[in-house]
This record gives sequence, C-alpha cells and structure tokens, in this order.
Amino acid sequence: MVPGGFRFQPMAASEAARRLVEIVGEGPSGRVPDISGPEVRDAVDLARAYRRAIGQAPRIIRLPLAGRAAAAFRRGGHNLPEPRYGRQTWEEFLAQRGTRDNLPAER
Repeated sequence: MVPGGFRFQPMAASEAARRLVEIVGEGPSGRVPDISGPEVRDAVDLARAYRRAIGQAPRIIRLPLAGRAAAAFRRGGHNLPEPRYGRQTWEEFLAQRGTRDNLPAER
C-alpha cells in the first residue's frame, strides 16, 4: 500500500552525507540551503520501480490518507523546485543495490 497523491524527491544517503561533510568543513554557517534528490516522483511510481527491481509484479494499492499532514504532502511543499543537490536517480539507486537477491523483499 502506498499513499495516493504523495510525491517525493529521494536522495541517495551517500550524497546527503557528502553534503553534511561539506557543511561541517565550511564551519559555522547558520541556516544552510535545503538539499534534495534530482527528481520529484510519485510514491506509486517509486513503489512500482522497487517491486520491479526485486522481481515482483508491480501491484500497488493506493491508500487514501486524510488529515492536514497528508494534505500538506499532497501539495508537495516538502519537495524543492531548485537547486537540487543530489544526482543519483531512483532507478540508478535500485540498480546499484543489485539484484532481487540483495534487496529486502516484502513480507
């Protein structure tokens, strides 16, 4: 099940860590610009790509979520239009992780 209408901007942990190291190396900076992955993607699309990567049929159930927090996620205010820091796409991440044998399968 995946929340319907949610869009995310996944970023590789290695890229986020690299940016944190850069920030620390620059010394005290106050508030620094937000960072994000290279593309905004629908949660259903991300889940389908993951299921394909682990060799399972991309059967996805959209779960409607109510409430103010869910509405805020559907509006996409947590995603950044520009500048984006990350470069690795979701598909590149999945390919780097390897085959279905070393990706965690769903229960």
